[in-house]
Amino acid sequence: MSGSDNRFWYDSNKLCHEVLSSRYPDMDVRYVEVPGYGHLDTFIGRNAALDVFGHIVDFLDECRAVHTGV
Repeated sequence: MSGSDNRFWYDSNKLCHEVLSSRYPDMDVRYVEVPGYGHLDTFIGRNAALDVFGHIVDFLDECRAVHTGV
């Protein structure tokens, strides 16, 4: 997950996603880019609870369902 305006690490998260996806094609590797957010804004930004946390909760719910059968 990265903000589209991340000027600290630039495209490192996207690159990491591409490398992991190519090395582990059977693994669930996802990349979400949140428009208008910078570095760490996805966690501590003013509207992160509204704009970002839903992506995290959805992913965790999907992982739980896969691993527990719920």
